[in-house]
Amino acid sequence: LASDGLSASEQDSVQIRVKYAGYISRAQEVIDKQRREGAKQLPADLDYMSISELRMEAREKLSTARPRTIAEAERIGGVNPADITVLHIELARRRKQLQKLRNATTTAAAPSRTGLAGTSRS
Repeated sequence: LASDGLSASEQDSVQIRVKYAGYISRAQEVIDKQRREGAKQLPADLDYMSISELRMEAREKLSTARPRTIAEAERIGGVNPADITVLHIELARRRKQLQKLRNATTTAAAPSRTGLAGTSRS
């Protein structure tokens, strides 16, 4: 690397940044994903005791603490990564149910087009 007015420590710093740019980029993507996942809201009415896949200790702790987000749930003692995965799955299941309900409502509200084309009543 030509000096271009850079000190030896600045040259080393540039080399390290170039050398590890891919690793740093991937690590930053993981951090960003964790922040997005942690920001996911937990429904206020979520009945943790009814989620059989959660361990009993996690059900009790989550029911008592009533976390608002995944990140808050992650910080509760007695709630492990497997329990957090179960919460993600439960949120995805609820999202799918809500989407099906919306689709059914939209379909039911749309006017029927059968029998309308080419009919004339005079």
